[in-house]
Amino acid sequence: MCCWFYTVHAQTLQESSDEMLIVTILGDTACSDGVDNDGDTFIDFPNDPGCGSYTDDDENDAPIPQCSDGIDNDSDGLIDYPNDTGCDDANDDNEYVYSPPPSGGSGGSGGSSPDKTAVRFRGLTFPEAELSLLKSGQVIETDTANSLGEFDLRLSDLAEGQYNFVIFGIDSEELRSETSAFNVSIEEDVTTSVTGIYMPPTIRLDKIQVKNGNILTVDGYAMPYAEVYLYVDGDIDTVGVATSSAAGKWLYELNTGSIGYGDHTIRAQAVKGSFESMLSNSLSFKIGLSDIFQTVTDSCGSVADVNYDCRVNLIDFSIVAFWYKKDGAPSNVDINNDGVVDIKDFSIMAYHWTG
Repeated sequence: MCCWFYTVHAQTLQESSDEMLIVTILGDTACSDGVDNDGDTFIDFPNDPGCGSYTDDDENDAPIPQCSDGIDNDSDGLIDYPNDTGCDDANDDNEYVYSPPPSGGSGGSGGSSPDKTAVRFRGLTFPEAELSLLKSGQVIETDTANSLGEFDLRLSDLAEGQYNFVIFGIDSEELRSETSAFNVSIEEDVTTSVTGIYMPPTIRLDKIQVKNGNILTVDGYAMPYAEVYLYVDGDIDTVGVATSSAAGKWLYELNTGSIGYGDHTIRAQAVKGSFESMLSNSLSFKIGLSDIFQTVTDSCGSVADVNYDCRVNLIDFSIVAFWYKKDGAPSNVDINNDGVVDIKDFSIMAYHWTG
């Protein structure tokens, strides 16, 4: 903006025989135009808290962090810093706190101090999820989410550098979630925190083929008390919404009458308030002339599925490429188990490729 133009509004007030002239100088920015642009009943600088100066062109207030918004965001009966133990300070935007389950799970690496080179993954998933953390294709840590689905995975004593981490969870019915990948830069003597992770739900179908108009039962596990949205064929419009229980269990009976004949895919996403999970893995089904029920509950097991997400794709390729002709490759990355990661392993991967 090259210039700032002013508009002068004059108003006269009669008081006895004296006349008072009130002059308001208005600018052309949102914080100086005399209009309540964000509808919060406050107008312009310095009255509107969203305005930093008269030249500020946005009256919208900055988002209030969870730890100072007056709301019990994690439903634990505690509100904001310093009352909620999930809050590191008033600017923390996540009230969730990890509490280890009564039994089971390794509890993460634990005890990692801020002066060590470390990484921390903190978020929300389905309750009691059995979580695995992979580094460069190798499982290096496991843990169990607590009864609220909160988790806190920690790994210390790392060397400085760039890392590819992957997290997946297994629910109480042995369904595996989609993997969540994180490319993290680790600095020496710094604990790098990756927070606000909302893991995708698990998903399962009762049929691989459905007679047109019949019910396809879709179920799985998600964040507790979440809405689970279902999407068919990558469409942005949902075909149904389920609600997860306190244990994270959800189920939806999908009427297939409006879905055309042929092959289709379906995915799920969990939404809880302002929290949105990543999408689940994609499952295939077919609309045909008869029902064919699912007989195999776990389609995983390919020797080339090195990150255990039930698919062989670019993520597996990148992991194998990282270990190409390097010593000490994990056994799951050395696909043919000949002691070296080479072109033979890539050939096997190409044969099992799912995309």
